[in-house]
Amino acid sequence: MKNKNTPRKSGFTLVELLTVIAIIGILAAILIPTVGSVMDNARKSAASSNLRQIGQAYNIYTAGGSRPKTINLPLTVGSDTFTQDVNGFATLLAKEADLNDPKIWVLGDDDLAAGATLPVVVATQSGGSWTVDGTFSSAPKSFTVMNGLSARASSTTPVGWTRGLNATSGEWDDGDAVYGDEGGHVVFKDGHVEFFDDLLGEDGSGALVNTDGSGATSSILDATGKTAGDVLEDKGS
Repeated sequence: MKNKNTPRKSGFTLVELLTVIAIIGILAAILIPTVGSVMDNARKSAASSNLRQIGQAYNIYTAGGSRPKTINLPLTVGSDTFTQDVNGFATLLAKEADLNDPKIWVLGDDDLAAGATLPVVVATQSGGSWTVDGTFSSAPKSFTVMNGLSARASSTTPVGWTRGLNATSGEWDDGDAVYGDEGGHVVFKDGHVEFFDDLLGEDGSGALVNTDGSGATSSILDATGKTAGDVLEDKGS
């Protein structure tokens, strides 16, 4: 009588299962931080694009016409008066440069704006006059802008930046900045955008150019020739 071999049941042994789990754990430890970094870079790239559009719209308005103009709010253009805040700045660019998408001003990864409902447009036109949308008006703005820059400001002059920057020290505050103390973007008069960990520069002398010709500075105020009262920032209401 022939002995019949009992077929081995398919499946993992305990050792094989533990090995697979260990491999999965190692791969997860490698991939999860990488995926997180890629997503973070993608969000910051989108934010850079938004700020660049603000800078471009600023240049469209200020450089249009027969001579350079300045945005010195409050400002009356035609039948419209624009208030001295980010809402007035954004409404002016909506009217004069067709930058009317509220998502440009409010970033999805801005904790202050978490859960905020945005309208379709920044402002609407009715009867020939432009009015900021109330929902947009009350939402936190992820970008800060400088009011009253000279119409002949140099190409190195900052126009706007990620909210939360200490205008004097050149560092982003952990409390209300979009990226905490990790840094932020700055758009310059020539339209280019850079991301900075801070504005101190590699040697601490500053990453910006002082308008008085004295060299480098870490202060947005020195780099624009403006005062703290000209900084337009909106944390929402």
